[in-house]
Amino acid sequence: TYPLWMEPVDIYRSHNLGTNALFCEALSILGQMGMILNTENDYEIKSEELKASMNRYMWLDNKGYYGQYLYGHYGYSLSPRSESLGEALCILFDIASDQQKKKMSDSVPVMEYGITCIYPQIPGIPPYHNNAGWPFVQAYWSWAAARNGNNAAVEHGIASIYRQAALFLTNKENMVATNGDFNGTEINSDNQLWSVAANLAVVYRLWFGLDYQPDRLAFKPLLPQSMKGYYELTGLKYRNAVLDIYISGYGNAISSFELDGTVQNKYDVPAELTGRHTVRIVMNNKYNSGPVKTAGSLFSPQTPEAWLRED
Repeated sequence: TYPLWMEPVDIYRSHNLGTNALFCEALSILGQMGMILNTENDYEIKSEELKASMNRYMWLDNKGYYGQYLYGHYGYSLSPRSESLGEALCILFDIASDQQKKKMSDSVPVMEYGITCIYPQIPGIPPYHNNAGWPFVQAYWSWAAARNGNNAAVEHGIASIYRQAALFLTNKENMVATNGDFNGTEINSDNQLWSVAANLAVVYRLWFGLDYQPDRLAFKPLLPQSMKGYYELTGLKYRNAVLDIYISGYGNAISSFELDGTVQNKYDVPAELTGRHTVRIVMNNKYNSGPVKTAGSLFSPQTPEAWLRED
């Protein structure tokens, strides 16, 4: 995803959106660990400082999303491409404000066969990270869309992940952005671990809405109407407990939540739970959706080849 003129030192000195999002969350988690252990540290402060810097230097208000990376030797410029994994992480890690998240829902480009790693694409580079869609990136974007209440993007994301698994009878690593086919990609493989994880994430993170918190396992399921039905997730190990989870209906919120046959007001199970337990969830049968706004194929101009003649 870097232009051909870049050398290793240029890439090394760049500041990528997704990488910084991960560091921001890792620092925050270290700060939380320090609080639990009653150990004084400044990790949470560093996380907030990094978050502020990302929003200052990487947010493109005219585009409605974050730029791909900062690059340059002596003065940094921001690449105006969208970087989908980074965009998703900025939503999931609350680096983006609520207002920014809403803008991103409407602005981050999604193509017909799913979201691409970057947008627009770079000409002259075969499909892999460039001009390609990866199921695991799609899973993160779908998860972020669910958090954002963008139901149309969630449904489109699930369809994108299931389409390739159904057509190719395996979980391919990546697909060509323009036609959704694995033929034409530079490198590919079957049963790709992170593509399998993406497929599983549809069940765990979206349908059953598993949301792991430090002190509990919360449930925030999202089941599109087109996938309404009855689903079971049995034998799920959670700390010192084993959960058998059953969910029925469809919708964007829980209608009733039972733990071992007792109706609960809170939709979670505590971290201290031990032994085997049953969770039954009934959805509210409300789900507003519609066609997702897709962007057509777009490539940036070729990098100019300049030369020096005489003076």
